[in-house]
Amino acid sequence: MIELSGKLCYNQIMKYDILSAFREHLNAVVDNKNTANTYYFAVDKLFKGLQFNELSEISPTQIEQLLSQTRTKNRLSAAKNGLKHLKAFDSNLNLPKDDFFAKTSANKRNYSVKPPKTLNHDTICRKVNAIRDPKLKTAYRLMMKSGLRVSECAELTKRDIQLDGDTVKIDVRHGKGGSNDVVECMNDPWLAGKLSELTGGLNDDDKPFYAAQTMKNYAAERGLECHDFRRVAANTFRDERRSGGEATADANESTQGFLRHTRYSVTKRYLQNRRLKFVKKAAKKP
Repeated sequence: MIELSGKLCYNQIMKYDILSAFREHLNAVVDNKNTANTYYFAVDKLFKGLQFNELSEISPTQIEQLLSQTRTKNRLSAAKNGLKHLKAFDSNLNLPKDDFFAKTSANKRNYSVKPPKTLNHDTICRKVNAIRDPKLKTAYRLMMKSGLRVSECAELTKRDIQLDGDTVKIDVRHGKGGSNDVVECMNDPWLAGKLSELTGGLNDDDKPFYAAQTMKNYAAERGLECHDFRRVAANTFRDERRSGGEATADANESTQGFLRHTRYSVTKRYLQNRRLKFVKKAAKKP
């Protein structure tokens, strides 16, 4: 028993060392920290029940069995991309063939089963406006006017924020999947003024906002979710385009570009999601 326990402990140490080195590799080769974390934790979760000294000890059959247990396409995709990066990190890893991933993905759901959710625009705005910390308040407001993800907002530097009167343009250099783009925010004179104040004394490479996890934690304490700011931005932008005379189909297409999605099927989750209701006015008190 003592010998077995010692071997098990040794395996755990070796596994930890391999995955720790893999995480450092991901942070070095994947520009977006949030994406790197997604890939790492997908692999870490996949291998949770395995013990190994070297990646060559894991067979493709074992990996296939583990991947078959993933519940959604998104989780399978994260695990697949993570494994491919792990293969690049250590060529001794033996992966299943590509057709396995395609066949397995075809049998997965596109989403997790969650209860319906209501986004109340006025309630969210009221909570954000009540925040006293100027960096948090401005960051949340920026996300609602630009559709930036919290990870993208956290990585902004002064040079990424272009101000011209009330017009705010953002150079997104750390987008999802390492993409780069330029986003023009919806009109908000208060936001433009506050961004000017926050960035006024900074150097070009200084970051005006907190780390992504810090902003997520503060939002949770106030009953908010950072990704809801992106959802609010999507619906507000689409409504403004329709109010300006655009047909709904054209407004939807414009919103796809605003959110920087390559496929409208992703944008549709924000605008036409049966389990997500967007309302403009705050609920009346009984």
